[in-house]
Amino acid sequence: CITLGQFLDRRARAGRTHHDHLLDAGLTDFLFSLHAARPEAFKATCGGSLDKLLAVMDRLDAQSFQYACNTVIMETNRAQLPEIARMAVTRGVYALNLIAFNAYHAWRGQDRAQALQAPYSKIRPHLTQAVDILTRGHVAVNIRYVPLCAFPGLERQVVGALGVAYD
Repeated sequence: CITLGQFLDRRARAGRTHHDHLLDAGLTDFLFSLHAARPEAFKATCGGSLDKLLAVMDRLDAQSFQYACNTVIMETNRAQLPEIARMAVTRGVYALNLIAFNAYHAWRGQDRAQALQAPYSKIRPHLTQAVDILTRGHVAVNIRYVPLCAFPGLERQVVGALGVAYD
């Protein structure tokens, strides 16, 4: 289940949460969108509540249920990558996918895309630090859709140098 986690703690039938019903139905994995480490930045990035997402993660952590996260790397969150990594290693995150924002498809040609896309040179120091934190914390790291030459020393974490239409 790929989700921002905003509605999983809502009560559904019989006073139980959507989260409970999904687990009872046999759901075996969650992939959360974790695009910022600070509440205001999270809201600005994806319109959601970081507190709601963390509450769901807390519930899963209490059940020893591991899950993965996606972080789309943008100009607005590149400096938060180490914070996001620290957040991941203190929770039940088993893998963090760090996805370089690329202005493909619907984004192509939009002025807004240029403001969102961070240059690899500005991502590099924060990404390197985040990978180190995650590796020491035993969280798998996938860096997606970057050229291998952009992040020397991190080549083994790079998955898919080219983007695909739907990820």
